[in-house]
Amino acid sequence: MEMIKTSIINDIVEQYPQINPQKYFSISDMLDATNDKFIFIIDEWDYIFNNSLFKDNQNDFLDFLRNLLKDRSYVALAYMTGVLPIKKHSSTSALNMFDEYTILNDMLYGRYFGFTEEEVKELCENQNKISFEEISDWYNGYINEEGDKIYNPRSVVKALKN
Repeated sequence: MEMIKTSIINDIVEQYPQINPQKYFSISDMLDATNDKFIFIIDEWDYIFNNSLFKDNQNDFLDFLRNLLKDRSYVALAYMTGVLPIKKHSSTSALNMFDEYTILNDMLYGRYFGFTEEEVKELCENQNKISFEEISDWYNGYINEEGDKIYNPRSVVKALKN
């Protein structure tokens, strides 16, 4: 946690040299002092839970996220990726400010979670390494709420590269 906090403080000071971190009680206070809005992108937020890392500090991590993001005027958006719902790890309402979206049953954003069949065909034509038929035989995607075939971007890119 200290490494994460130090890194964030260093980033703030680099972008806002007028801010002296010694004058502030917390990172939140420093961000408030900027009078700016921020977008937080936290990829694989749940990594420490999935891999049983820092078991003694997992609640500290949740507290850190709550203190950084919840009810803060400087938060324009917090976008967090992961496979586990936040609710599963927060026994209180500490992190109850998120809307969760999943590709498994999403009726609103499902079309944005992968490549369409047309996009995969175009990628195959541009690559000339593997045909769309080969990719489709190997991995035939899934169907979104509108009935469109959607392909996992990572799988398609790996197939095209390798």
